[in-house]
Amino acid sequence: MKEWFIKKCPNWLFPSISNFYYALSSKEKAKIKKSENGWLIQKGGMELLSPTPKFIGFGLKDFENKCERFFKIEEGDTVLDVGACIGDTTVPMAIKTGSTGKVIAVEAYPLNIPYLEHNLSGFNNVEIIRKALWDKKGTVTFHLHDTPTGHSIMEDVERKRQIEVPSDTLDNLFGDRKIDFAKIDVQGAEAQVLEGGNRFLQTTRKLAVETHCRYDIEKRTYPRVLEILGKYDYEIHFAEDNGVVYAWRKD
Repeated sequence: MKEWFIKKCPNWLFPSISNFYYALSSKEKAKIKKSENGWLIQKGGMELLSPTPKFIGFGLKDFENKCERFFKIEEGDTVLDVGACIGDTTVPMAIKTGSTGKVIAVEAYPLNIPYLEHNLSGFNNVEIIRKALWDKKGTVTFHLHDTPTGHSIMEDVERKRQIEVPSDTLDNLFGDRKIDFAKIDVQGAEAQVLEGGNRFLQTTRKLAVETHCRYDIEKRTYPRVLEILGKYDYEIHFAEDNGVVYAWRKD
């Protein structure tokens, strides 16, 4: 059974053994229906419009287990979603912050934006920024994957096409704003994103940074993320089961 899943399932869906077992043990199945503009996927109390039926890694419980393991998003918080994709993490953020809160969704890939806008159309507490976050402002090459979650500034053999997108830094966009919680998932570029956020990291209260390639010694990103965050006044925990670095300030 295990060998069959590894052989048949695409790399993007099961990038590690831990994700493989998580998928096998998940009791919530996605309901997928073709629509005029894409695919409607229902899972975990959420419904998203997606450009592909393979986008199934979301749900309110999935979000809580991944992003709120050591802290919670509170009603009224200002929350940042870096790598918003089509809204699978932005929607739970908008629900949790409520009408008195604010969610800022940052997404670089132009073809993801219409899906993101559609999935957030029922919320009035979300702002969308159409840029890539990087360590400098300007224009950057964006490498495209076959799935909406796989695009990145970082090159990879599975990212075969490129486009140019505008880029900016955490400090330029958010260095003077109070951010209560930030999720950063940028497919391997997380260290470079954090390097553009000195002022940002001095004030942001809680972070969940998804790292990548943790089983590839040459490419793994979590050591550099831990090094950067270690310069600031955070409690830090690296979760090996999901590759997320959690950082938070004691109240």
